[in-house]
Parts: sequence; structure tokens; C-alpha cells
Amino acid sequence: MIARAVRIHAWSMAPDERHLVYVTTDAATREQSLVIVSLPSGEPRELLRLKPPQQISNRNAATDHNLTWTPDSLAVAFIS
Repeated sequence: MIARAVRIHAWSMAPDERHLVYVTTDAATREQSLVIVSLPSGEPRELLRLKPPQQISNRNAATDHNLTWTPDSLAVAFIS
């Protein structure tokens, strides 16, 4: 098994505190992934993978790459 270097550079906790979503960038390929983790189980699940030049926007670093949960914690929105 070959380990790949990835960098986590944005995250957001769901309002119900049961899920965490984060953005990673693969150091070798520069691909970005949007990953959700169920906190009760600890299981990560990749929701989306973008190849360069596409990326999840970082227009406003104060908003964690614009990752925003709906108030009911059922969906996450972002700008790409």
C-alpha cells in the first residue's frame, strides 16, 4: 500500500454535531476532495473529487472555503 500525502485545509461541523465535512488536496495530483465523516462511526466518505484547474473556492478564508451546512444538517453547500 502506498500512502499519499494529503493536506486538510478547510472543515466545517454540522449544526447537529454528528458530521464533519472537510476539503483535502492531494500533494501529488493537486486534486481536491470534499469528504464527510460521520462522527458516531468515524467513517469518511468522499462526496466529490475535482481535478485541476477546478477547485473548491477559497474566496473568503474566514468561511472555511465557503463550506456551509443547512440548519437541519442534511446538506452542505460550497462554491466551486
